Amino acid sequence: MNIVFGDGPGVGSALVRSTRVRGVSFTGGPATGVQIRRDTAADIGKHVSLELGGKNPVLVFDDVDIPNAVSVAARAAFENSGQICLCGSRIYVHRRIYDNFMSAFVAYVEKNYRLGETMGPVASLQHYLKIRSYLLQARVESAQFHIGGIPSEEPDGYWVPPVILSGIDTNSPVIRDEIFGPVVTVTIFDTEDEAIALANDNVNGLAAIVMTNDIARMRRIGERIDAGLVWVNCWLVRELGTAFGGLKASGVGREGGAHSRDVFTNLRTLHVPSAW
Repeated sequence: MNIVFGDGPGVGSALVRSTRVRGVSFTGGPATGVQIRRDTAADIGKHVSLELGGKNPVLVFDDVDIPNAVSVAARAAFENSGQICLCGSRIYVHRRIYDNFMSAFVAYVEKNYRLGETMGPVASLQHYLKIRSYLLQARVESAQFHIGGIPSEEPDGYWVPPVILSGIDTNSPVIRDEIFGPVVTVTIFDTEDEAIALANDNVNGLAAIVMTNDIARMRRIGERIDAGLVWVNCWLVRELGTAFGGLKASGVGREGGAHSRDVFTNLRTLHVPSAW
């Protein structure tokens, strides 16, 4: 194994284009993923696996244990300051429990996610300003900030407090784009079909979280939701032998366990006469 240091446009692009490189496994943004597809299009034999992030939904039904649902949703939203491609940043809650869920969710996050203690800074100034721009957009759209606000334009460190938003239009970039930070939106739904439609109304399809105690519903939603990974009443639990990868704009290819062989090797068949 060789580790090569360098930037994406320079070193990364050269490696991807090289005819000596027979496979590419990439994790990152969709724009770079599209460029990799272009750069490798003429090299038919080159294997390409792309994991391009997500805007993952969390569906909270009215039969859940609210304390557990709150704990899972908070961890999925704010772990590593929301800088995990599998974070659940779009929460959809059944109308019947919305008020109880929201009050418990806000209280839990205020108690358990504190800057400098249980939350660190975001990765860079560029990323900090990107997150800030989405929060400015939320304010323009008259979103309700249940906790958090708009961080300073001239930061002393890249600290972004957890933000819980509601009242966001489903077509807003705040609810459609991967912000990749400690920002979560909460929206009401009334029916199972509506919840699935809201969850699938995004170009991405990496992961989803379903909160329900109804086993039949778990299966129905698991079969209808556009996501490569679906967690039920938990988050970031994974058997490493299972397939990892997304649908739609979240990428192509599957890695993990035996599935990685399709990315990193070529399957061959050797026929030998029985007399030998």
